Amino acid sequence: MSTVHPDGSPEAAVIQVTLGNDLNIVFDSFPGSRKLANIKRDSRIAMVIGWNENVTVQNRRPGPTCQG
Repeated sequence: MSTVHPDGSPEAAVIQVTLGNDLNIVFDSFPGSRKLANIKRDSRIAMVIGWNENVTVQNRRPGPTCQG
């Protein structure tokens, strides 16, 4: 996942995801992480999901909702 730092530069991190019952992509983050701070300030993210056999998922949707 890539988020946007306050200065506009990218911040990328490998994350673990799961698919929720409502087909939303779910991930967690530590409360003090740069990723979470970036998402709270600017909800635009980029993700690439996939690895084997050239199968990937790409989707453009509204930014994530922070819960918890």
